[in-house]
Amino acid sequence: MVRGTYAASATPVSQSGLGVPAASEAFAPQSASTSTDEQSWIDAVLHAAATTMVPALVLFAVMAVGYAYRDVPFTYVDEYLPSTSTWLPLGAVAVPASFFIVHLMNRRYGAVLALIQIGLAWTMVAMAALGPALNMPWEIQNLLEVPPNVALGMAASLAFAQAAAAITFAGARSWRWWTAPFNGSSWGSAVFALTFFPATQMMTGFEWPAHMATFFLLSLAASVALLIVYWLARPVIDPLPGLGGY
Repeated sequence: MVRGTYAASATPVSQSGLGVPAASEAFAPQSASTSTDEQSWIDAVLHAAATTMVPALVLFAVMAVGYAYRDVPFTYVDEYLPSTSTWLPLGAVAVPASFFIVHLMNRRYGAVLALIQIGLAWTMVAMAALGPALNMPWEIQNLLEVPPNVALGMAASLAFAQAAAAITFAGARSWRWWTAPFNGSSWGSAVFALTFFPATQMMTGFEWPAHMATFFLLSLAASVALLIVYWLARPVIDPLPGLGGY
């Protein structure tokens, strides 16, 4: 068995009998091998794009719904946290919801394709926002009414938070099914809160530290609630071989 294993992996003996390829063999054209490698790379890229396209569309749709409800007050916790609806829109629910969509992709295919999903979704966001400038047949209503610092702060913070959630999810896979999504959402919520609120409200005079802490707690609560949906989705979305998560 050992001899057979090493025989299969040893360097083929050349005509010289020394185990070193002869000059004619060493400098032989490698075009066939190079062509095969290039084709394999192209196939891998196409497969990754095809695999992530639909999940990226779902993630884009979640963020689009969040944008559509950006001016609708979030009134569901005013009884416990007074005046929350004066600064928190209903569209903020899209933040923990986007983590959940990334978690499902991550559970099935791993962090690399989850990050590709995030990149494709934000490419769609950029194309939608730049539609008029690119002579596209669509236009986002009231886009120019959003202050540039808020728009850029939101986009950068959410993209960064989604990437942090994907990486944390991959690192937290364990025999407990809830560990990865809970840690991913927790870190994603923290990254978003710690980047968005200082970037967009620090110079406004608003009580942004309190808003930041409140948003983090509400996002974390929504993420915990979404664990129920994640648990129900587990039998349908199994991890590929080699990926944990149960």
